[in-house]
Amino acid sequence: MIDAYLVDPITIVIEGAVDDWGEPTSGSRIDIMAYINYKTRFVKAITGEQVLSKAMIYIPHWIESSGYLARALSHKDFIEFDGIRHAILFIDEPKHFSDPHYEVYIA
Repeated sequence: MIDAYLVDPITIVIEGAVDDWGEPTSGSRIDIMAYINYKTRFVKAITGEQVLSKAMIYIPHWIESSGYLARALSHKDFIEFDGIRHAILFIDEPKHFSDPHYEVYIA
């Protein structure tokens, strides 16, 4: 994906870990630029059921390697933009030839 298309500011809310006593720790927040494509479509969620997604977000794959994300993007994470927290329904990594990216469908 060409970085010139990354015009929408989003925040990825990383799920926190669990400490030694079983209590959840606070997660981290990563502010990046992405591209939001507002288009409703049916996607298959991780549970196997078909759900309606209201937008697809193109996120550059370099967020993993540049130190922003210490691991791969997960369904347990959230994406925030316009003051609303959105759950991740489906994460796709399409075949690429030059510039890898995520296509993330949100609720």
